[in-house]
Amino acid sequence: STVPSFGPSPFEVTNTCEDSSTFSFEAELNGNLVTLDCAWLTKHGNPEVDARRIENWCGYEANGTLVRTMCPATCGFCDPTSSITPSNNPSAAPYGMPSTVPTTSPNVQSSEPSFNPSEPCVDSSTFSFDAELNGNLVTLDCVWLTKHGN
Repeated sequence: STVPSFGPSPFEVTNTCEDSSTFSFEAELNGNLVTLDCAWLTKHGNPEVDARRIENWCGYEANGTLVRTMCPATCGFCDPTSSITPSNNPSAAPYGMPSTVPTTSPNVQSSEPSFNPSEPCVDSSTFSFDAELNGNLVTLDCVWLTKHGN
């Protein structure tokens, strides 16, 4: 988020690419509310199941926090260009002030989604993914996420 938080994070924050040892999140799996953590993402031991867990859960938002931000090592979300501690060599001052109105034709391409999409946001009717629920591999879709995504 680009909006500052109102208080400190309830989770430990490190300046290295390490998963939080205190972060956990609740999710509904096969109708049961369970508490999961970073270690759970790769706990299964089967590389295919672990890869699906990472793919399916690292983008999951729990209490306003994306799992990948608290489990960056497991989710492959480490940013080598940023750190929490300040650098010893300050960067150059920014050029000018940010604009207050978005441009109609941006001059920088971004891989990030737009905050003001031009198309309506609609769930795919054909997308599905495999997930492990209570030890069973099942196929889920957007409708299931809407009903159980919490």
